[in-house]
Amino acid sequence: MGNAPYDPSTPLGRVRLYCSDTAISVDPATQQVTDNSTFSDAELNAFLTDFGDPISAAGAALLALASDAGKLAFHIKSQGLDVDRTEYAAQLREQSDALFTKAMTGGSIDSPDQVFSTDNAMDGTTGSMSRW
Repeated sequence: MGNAPYDPSTPLGRVRLYCSDTAISVDPATQQVTDNSTFSDAELNAFLTDFGDPISAAGAALLALASDAGKLAFHIKSQGLDVDRTEYAAQLREQSDALFTKAMTGGSIDSPDQVFSTDNAMDGTTGSMSRW
């Protein structure tokens, strides 16, 4: 489904990295590709196109995976066996939310200029723009 090996220096590779869909490898001896990825390159590229950045695209991929996991949720308890897959979708949604939050907050902008304030005669504050 994906190109092997995945390259985390590309936008597509970073989407795979952020949503932990990196199970693509090449055997150096045989050059045989082992692809256990969840998403195809086309699917992840579609998320990149729709969302514009790798972090948001990974969040969208995890949200899609959560939707699928919600449809397949089950809880089996029998003779000492207890398998609970009902929380998996919620966990994926939490991871998706964390990535969307990270993408929205992003970095900060450092202004190369010093910060100026205006004079305020009413409260006696002397600003730094009076010389302008």
